[in-house]
Amino acid sequence: MRYYLSLAWAFFQQQIKIHMTYRLNFFISLTSTVTWQTATLAAVWVVLDRAPVLGTWRREETFLIYGLITVAGAISRTFAFNLFFLGGMYIRPGTFDRFLLRPVNPLFALLTERLSPEGMGDLIVGAALVARSFAALGLAPTSGRIAYLILAVCSGALIIIALNLATASTAFWIVEATPLMLALNHNTQVARYPLEIFSKPLRLILTWVVPYGLASFYPAEFLLGRATGPMAFAALPVGCLLFALAYQIWLRGLRHYSGTGS
Repeated sequence: MRYYLSLAWAFFQQQIKIHMTYRLNFFISLTSTVTWQTATLAAVWVVLDRAPVLGTWRREETFLIYGLITVAGAISRTFAFNLFFLGGMYIRPGTFDRFLLRPVNPLFALLTERLSPEGMGDLIVGAALVARSFAALGLAPTSGRIAYLILAVCSGALIIIALNLATASTAFWIVEATPLMLALNHNTQVARYPLEIFSKPLRLILTWVVPYGLASFYPAEFLLGRATGPMAFAALPVGCLLFALAYQIWLRGLRHYSGTGS
């Protein structure tokens, strides 16, 4: 474990150096993502300004949900964005073979090869939105709340990464899994809003099938004192279970992989 942590830190530093070599490109990517997220948030702001209450959730409470899922997604996008390129950039041309020759886990090698500046832009917007919601709602940043916030967003990121890994691994059979991954990731937009405004079947799907709600709605409920039950802490065990299942799909895909023959 210590070996992989030291390698991950070394690869992270190397990726930062690579991005800083082309600083203008890095900051353009960062700025464009922040601009896109801000524009999307502005559109949501206009809607909530017209309808400031969704179900029983006020506007600032809804923005807390929005911020939580944005931060969780940003962590996933920053550190696991390379999953989107598994089929098109690695399996199709056969360059995935080099991961099999390295003395590390192939999944670890894949994830650490790319650090996404766009994810960092999402992180800036999401963190700013959570901080603003805390201030607007009068939530004091106590050590307990900060610790829970870190646990919630990291657990949410684990859920998103696990779902992406499971869908990305289908590239070992179908080669190009990006459309499937994009379709799944678009569902995070639904998790920006209170689950109570949706129908019961959709609430069940967003809680247990594609559990993005565990990364946003239920943590927001806990932070606001609306609920203190086990659902507030379900993201971590569910995320671990999903990742374990996704990793088994990955391993089966590796056994199916035979290279391009070129």
